[in-house]
Formats: sequence, structure tokens, C-alpha cells
Amino acid sequence: MAAYIGRTFLRLQETTATYLRSYFDQPTETFRYLVAERLIDRLPEDERAKTVKYLVQAIMLSGLPIEQAVTVLNPQQQNGQADKSGQAGGSGPSAG
Repeated sequence: MAAYIGRTFLRLQETTATYLRSYFDQPTETFRYLVAERLIDRLPEDERAKTVKYLVQAIMLSGLPIEQAVTVLNPQQQNGQADKSGQAGGSGPSAG
């Protein structure tokens, strides 16, 4: 009985610590988003769309475990397909 109560208490403490960490990290995350927004406003018009795309992608992936984030960013590798732009003999990075 004591082991059950102890294990339950430790689980509850761990869950509570996770929620508290998330709660106290929120102002830092908001600050980062606001700084990114200000920096995007200073970019030339032709670079804004691409930068916003990457920013939104980073925000959406920030809550995922690293393995899932890599899978989302590299769907070709998940299917066993190689990225052709990274092979030798190319004339440089492709504009996409």
C-alpha cells in the first residue's frame, strides 16, 4: 500500500512540475515570437513570405519530440527516398 501511495505521489509531482515548467516558459516563448515579428517587419518584402513560412513551421514543431519534428521536416527520408538536391555533381543549392 505504501509503495502505491509513494508511486502515485511521485507521478503527480512529476506531472505538476511539467505543467509549472510550461507555465513559466510561456512568457519567454511569447517574447521570442514578438521579437521574430519585429525582425520580419524589417525584412525586404520579397524575403518576408519565406521567413514567415519557416517561422510558422518552427512554432508548430516546437512542441513535438525531436524524432517527430525531423520526420515532418524530411518526409522524403521517411519513405526511403533520397533528397536529390544534396547529391554530388549539382550546380549549387536549388531555389525553392
